[in-house]
Amino acid sequence: MSYMDPITATFEDEQYAQAGIPAGAFGSLTLQTCKPYTSSTSSRRVKGPKYPLVLFSPGLGNTRLLYSAKAQQLSSTGYIVVTVDHPYDAGIVTFPENTTILAANITTDTQIVDDLNIRVRDLSFVLDQLHRPSIISKLIVGQTCGLDTSKVGIYGHSLGGATAAEAMLFDSRLKGGINLDGTLFGSVINRGLDKPFMIMAHEGKNLTTDVTWGALWPKLKGIRRRFMLNGSTHGTFTDLAQAADIIGLREEFPTQAAALLGSIEGVFLYCNKSQATLETTILNMAISKVALAGKGRLGSVVLDELLKTGFDVTVITRSAPSLRNIPDGVQVLEVDYTSQGSLQAALMGHEAVVSTVAGVAVATQKPLIDAAIASGVKHFIPADYAMSLRNPGVRLLPPYTDVLEIEKYLRARSDQISWTIVACGGFLEYVFDLPFMIDVAHRRIDIVNGGNVPFSISDFGTVARAISGVLKQPGRVVGHCVQVHGMLVTQNEVLEIAKKYSSDPGSWVVSEKDARVKFEEGLDMLKRGEYTMTAVSTLMAGVVWDSNYQTGFQETDNEWLGVEALSKERLKETIRGKVLGGVSGIAADKIVSNV
Repeated sequence: MSYMDPITATFEDEQYAQAGIPAGAFGSLTLQTCKPYTSSTSSRRVKGPKYPLVLFSPGLGNTRLLYSAKAQQLSSTGYIVVTVDHPYDAGIVTFPENTTILAANITTDTQIVDDLNIRVRDLSFVLDQLHRPSIISKLIVGQTCGLDTSKVGIYGHSLGGATAAEAMLFDSRLKGGINLDGTLFGSVINRGLDKPFMIMAHEGKNLTTDVTWGALWPKLKGIRRRFMLNGSTHGTFTDLAQAADIIGLREEFPTQAAALLGSIEGVFLYCNKSQATLETTILNMAISKVALAGKGRLGSVVLDELLKTGFDVTVITRSAPSLRNIPDGVQVLEVDYTSQGSLQAALMGHEAVVSTVAGVAVATQKPLIDAAIASGVKHFIPADYAMSLRNPGVRLLPPYTDVLEIEKYLRARSDQISWTIVACGGFLEYVFDLPFMIDVAHRRIDIVNGGNVPFSISDFGTVARAISGVLKQPGRVVGHCVQVHGMLVTQNEVLEIAKKYSSDPGSWVVSEKDARVKFEEGLDMLKRGEYTMTAVSTLMAGVVWDSNYQTGFQETDNEWLGVEALSKERLKETIRGKVLGGVSGIAADKIVSNV
């Protein structure tokens, strides 16, 4: 069947002409459909089991037809999907007799809120009509089953996403919803929801960049989820990505296509059956047997936490005789990390792998991932645990090349294994030994960008509890990066504490620096081949203390992972230990108990 009726297709050709869409493009597109069964009894009263129903509301100015392929994909999983046009809102609405209604000029926030309220009433009206068998028989010829209008899902794009949220507030038949990249309007922002709700964002959009999301998020009392689609733009959530590939727009106008649709080819916007099956399996799977790769200082703390929370843990290591303080009952297997066969034999029978290998070995995790897949492991948590890959700026940093390569490697195998990346910021146990924070040994500090930019730090225990939390709920964040931290700190706060424990507070040399200058200096060193601690610390100072990188997490997953904040006393004791030339009592106890 035709993707659009001829009148709407011509209108949309004109609307997208500047983006490179040629005349006749939308009219040339078709949708593959199945012919409905018809019989002489098709007009009889609808009876039999009821199909689950989902409503869809499009973006402001968009026709519902621009989302037909995605709605079709959803319907193929067993739902009846009803897409709704909003007259005087959509660019054009074409009725069966070929009459049309064009959009009104809706531009101000007041007009948008008024429009939103009309949209909500539209959806309730549609639900009322779908409850009537006579209406169903006209919409779906030959249909002998009803629609369940008492428990309905709803999703929408852009203003349609805001419509979904607002409609859920006022119509009790709507039980769960999804907002595809839409800024919110209406009373739901302040009132919140007690029903399941999910937010899907284009790359770079989050609770900080959209204040309406930030306002609603803490008021979502039901199950809530939030995801960002890497490589996407606002337009990715329409069918235009698929249409552009079919028409050849990406090849002919790559710049315009990328700006409008992002970098994801339309075909990859749909997960295949094996991936969907895998994610369903993970959601329903309880993990009990875990393989821990690496037992350094972090690995030791992770091991203790996993054992304490009831997991059956096997430690895999290059050299079993070198390990100390292995708890009773923990199996230790010696492996060759370069041999998939050796790793596969060790991982057989395990449900999850947690890697705590050192930073210099992050890039060597590929054989471990391959072995995990081959041995039937269901979930993988890779090593690094530092800054968050949710931040697009962090992805540009040279030190994160290896981390990004592992993320890419896992993402390419998402149909074979689920995975979660854990980001914790800086390690409390290490961060004060690095000059980008403070140079305790030489009593120097470069205050960057005023010294009040927050930075997330955590101790090993914070990371261990986050890992345990992920393994308890492996399906909650599949193919994503979770953010946790113990606390937020600033340079001025650190300097104040350091001076407090110094015998001569006036001996500290304090300099004012610009983050951008520090970043460029560090980058130049690395480009010259100076892979030194000075170069890395200089670059890190330019990143950590630049508020644009948001290395102080404004939102965390602490709550659902069961991760509590660290006390400021812990911070003071750690800095005191560094200033006095030793290790603080609290930190020492932590380290000794886990060596």
